[in-house]
Amino acid sequence: MEAEQHQTGGNLMSAIVVAIAVALVMVITTFLIFINSSSYTTVKQIQSGSRIARAIQSGDVDTRSPIKADDIDLYQKSVDQRLSTFDDGTDFGSSDVSDQSLGLTQ
Repeated sequence: MEAEQHQTGGNLMSAIVVAIAVALVMVITTFLIFINSSSYTTVKQIQSGSRIARAIQSGDVDTRSPIKADDIDLYQKSVDQRLSTFDDGTDFGSSDVSDQSLGLTQ
């Protein structure tokens, strides 16, 4: 009888180990699929957009009041200043800004 309980306990323990191993494989597989999917790219773009939105809201641009002509001029100057800080050669690879990668060629 004792040998029978010992064998059942061993079977239960091995079943638990197998279940944990299968769960780990499923989690790893799901993670790898997510990283290689377009969903991951979308999440990164949303995070980037959120950072930019926070920067705009904390900056000198009032995003809550009605828009006036002076606001448009101020915003245009602000955008021009921010864009002038980028260097195409440093910040973007030549393949990233080519006409073909931007969809400008047929």
